[in-house]
Amino acid sequence: MDTRTVKARKDAVAALEYAQNSPEIGLVLITERIADSVRPEVNEIVFKLHKPLVVEIPDTEGPLPDRPSARELMVSLMRT
Repeated sequence: MDTRTVKARKDAVAALEYAQNSPEIGLVLITERIADSVRPEVNEIVFKLHKPLVVEIPDTEGPLPDRPSARELMVSLMRT
């Protein structure tokens, strides 16, 4: 398992590029706050490239306001 801890936008972009180019990486867990700082890059992976799977999770401060919970997202996906 390859893990990277990032705090700056440039490090997050580099980590996402690495994940995109690595055939062994199929899943990226990224905190909501970091994902928001690299939103164009995350959206490109999610909506255009489809690999790796990007899952946004709350950080230690909790979920961002006005974001649906993981449960709410799963329920909405099952209903479509």
